[in-house]
Formats: sequence, C-alpha cells, structure tokens
Amino acid sequence: MLTQEISVLLVGAIGILLPSMREDIGFGIAESGILGSLGQLPVAALSIPASLILVRFRPKWVYLTSLLLAAVTGFFCGRATMFIFLAVPYCLMGLAMTIRQVPDTLLRLQWIPKKEFATVMGITMGMVAMGQSMGVMVVPFLMIVLDGWRNLFSLYSLAVVFLSIIWMVFARERTTPEYLEGMSPQIGRAPLSNVLKRKEFIILGIAVFGGPLAYMNTFLFLPTYLLEERGIALTTIGLIVGLMPVGGVCATFTVGFISDRLGLRKPTIWPPGLILPFIYFALLSPVPVWALPVLAFALGYLAWTPFPAIRTIPFELPGIRPSEVAVGQSLLQTITTLGLILGAPAVGYLAEALGSLGTTLRILCVFPLTLTISGLLIPETGLKARRKVEERAG
Repeated sequence: MLTQEISVLLVGAIGILLPSMREDIGFGIAESGILGSLGQLPVAALSIPASLILVRFRPKWVYLTSLLLAAVTGFFCGRATMFIFLAVPYCLMGLAMTIRQVPDTLLRLQWIPKKEFATVMGITMGMVAMGQSMGVMVVPFLMIVLDGWRNLFSLYSLAVVFLSIIWMVFARERTTPEYLEGMSPQIGRAPLSNVLKRKEFIILGIAVFGGPLAYMNTFLFLPTYLLEERGIALTTIGLIVGLMPVGGVCATFTVGFISDRLGLRKPTIWPPGLILPFIYFALLSPVPVWALPVLAFALGYLAWTPFPAIRTIPFELPGIRPSEVAVGQSLLQTITTLGLILGAPAVGYLAEALGSLGTTLRILCVFPLTLTISGLLIPETGLKARRKVEERAG
C-alpha cells in the first residue's frame, strides 16, 4: 500500500501542476488535455496485451520493474524544456502503472481470502485516493518550498527508488496449490475471448466508462476552472480539489467493509449514479466559495463509493481462474482510462472553442448515470447470492 500511496502522489496532482507547467514551458488548455490523456494512454492501449503476457512472470519482479520505470520517467519529466519532452516521459509513467496492474491483481489472489475482498479492495482504493488527496493539497506548498514543479518530479523519483529497494527486500509471494493449478499453462492462460464471454464484464465496463469519465476530467480541469474562471487562489484550490479524493478515502475505507458485511454488492453501485449529476453541476456553478469544499467532498465520496464492489465482482464470478481475473481487471482498467483519454482532449478543445471550461465540464454531468444502469443490470455476486446458489445446488 505504501508503494501505491507514493506512486500516485504526483500523478494525482497533475491538475494542480498544469498551470505552472503551462507558464514555464508554454502550452495551452488543449495541450493540457492531451497531456492528461497521455498519462492514461498506455493503460488503455496496453493493459489487456500486458495482462496476457505478464501473468507468465513472477509478480514480485514485474512490480519492481514498474517502480523503476516510474522513477526514471519521473526524473525526465522534471527536465523537460518543451511540451514533447514532457509528454513522452509522462506517457511512459502511464506505462509503469499499466505494468503494475497485473502483479497487483495476482498478489491479491495469493494473499486475500475471498470473504474479505471488498474490504481489502476498499482499503487499497482508499490508499490511492489518499495519495491523490495528499498530492493535490500538499503540492502547491511543496512547489513553494522546492522552487517549482521540476524539483518536485526529482523528489518523486527519489521516493520511488527508495520504495523499489524496500519492495525488493521485503516483498513475498504465497503460491498455494489452488493458485498454481489456476495458473497452469493448460487452463490458466486465459485468452481475452474467455473473459468477453462473461456478460458481467460488459456490464461493469459500462459503469467504469461513464463514472470515471466525469470524475477524472473534473479532477484534471477543476483547478484550471477555479483559477481562471473564478479567480480563486491556487493554495485554496488545492484544499478544495483535494477534498474530492478525501471523500473517496472515506468511501472506500467504509463501503467495502459494509458491502462485505451485507453480503451484497449492488446496493453500493447504482444509488450514487442518481445523485452525482446534481453534485457535479452544483460544483461547477457560481456557488459561494465556502460551499465548494462541501460539494467536492460529497462528489468524491459518491464517485468512489461504487468501485470497491465493482473491483471485487470479478474475483467472485463462478468458475473464474486467476489469470482470467487478471485479464478481466485489465479490461476494466482499459475501459476506465478511455474516459480520460477520449474526454480530456475533447474537453480541452471544446473549452477553447466555447471560451468556457465550466460550460464544457457541465456537459459531463450526465455520465455517472451509467453507474445506475450497470448497478441494476449486474447479477449479484456477494456472499448472500453465493449461499443461495449453494442452497439450490444442495
């Protein structure tokens, strides 16, 4: 979890860094959207191919490789003098995140009991949200102390190198006979077609496209909107925007536990999709500044609420094998990042065409409704549902 916390610290704060980067290097809002999407491009383009290949290697060493790649690319980001020299290593930082997904999934399968998956997924996602929150809140002050965004990238690289050493020394694997059987070459190398045959992944894909599309693009562009269209100070913006992932931390640390105790997944997926459009619209309206932190926290809480259950469901599907879980999770991650890859450049160019970033972001308010649609359509996989199946079979 420590590796996830620091690894997402700077990536989660890219929206706060964009105004300083634009002033230093010299690029516009449209290029900001392209940069935001480039960080997610490898995740969308390579998650599935990587999962099909990387399941063949030991998770510990694949994870270490991803950390070292993140350290090197972060260093070169801080040395960029032109937009292209910033965009390329930042895109490769996304590749490091792509590589990390597969060993992350396999290590969970090795260590976590099924009855605790939603709780652990919630805690894990909460740590990611906490890293985003810390990045957004702390980065404006660190930029003052470190004299700019470039030194911040250097500090990030050193931190990830330190984490790599800790991981290499202390990380352990736990390969049970059940796990080894599921990963055997005869049955464990799941082709993508096996995953696509399961309707649950298609339904979950609808959810993880619309919800993250609205959240990630709002998180990326909200600092620019509040700075340029509402005239709020950057340090204040950091505190406001940072409350979005704080809300996510509160949601993921509690919702996964609640879902496990209820033995149900669906009740934490579909209700937030009905409420979120109103929260997004209010946050992008000329409300008093004191109301913005409240709205940002509420948005973060509701936006993150469905995802411990969404990420747990693949582990609970009947008859699914470890490698199929890894491929399926990569498929969902690919669809998730498409929301930012397609949305960020579109938001940037549309904002320049309309002359208003706020108007453009309000268009995204309806997309969280996909969470409601998927949450109602997805079959229940929680403990209570499994018990009913077992009782019928018995």
